[in-house]
Amino acid sequence: MSSNSVIFSKNTIFEECIEALGPDVFVLSKKESSEMWKIFKNKVPFTKGSRIDFNKVNNSISIDYLDEVIPTLSKILNAQIDTSVFILWNDASVPVIKTTIELAFEHFNDVISVSFETWFFNPDQNYVIEYYYFGEMNLGFPIMHKNDYSVLSDFKRH
Repeated sequence: MSSNSVIFSKNTIFEECIEALGPDVFVLSKKESSEMWKIFKNKVPFTKGSRIDFNKVNNSISIDYLDEVIPTLSKILNAQIDTSVFILWNDASVPVIKTTIELAFEHFNDVISVSFETWFFNPDQNYVIEYYYFGEMNLGFPIMHKNDYSVLSDFKRH
């Protein structure tokens, strides 16, 4: 865990998740988490029930197995996949973290145990994966606007 990270509130399950992910995870500060939430909510359309509205997302697809994610991304993007992701949970008191899809999926149960909904977001390649607590997983590409990329440069250093 980053030495400059701030745990928003005591959350043992979150701490166990961070411990399981090991040194290759960066916990965003409260300010950075807030900024990432703004970017995420600005880019990703939501239903009234706090789910991503995949009817408004490009190339959305239902995912049955974790090992389908990277090949599906590769096929859709037709490019090398940037597997770094920000992980956000529907509980805003939990800090946003940055890690890789591979590491997150290796410790998937630890990651999804933090809260009911979990989102894996890569703003550079513009993809989002939603894990809904009933076991449903969807992948899609929200629409990014040109001016959105300047805000993202702040997060490149992590």
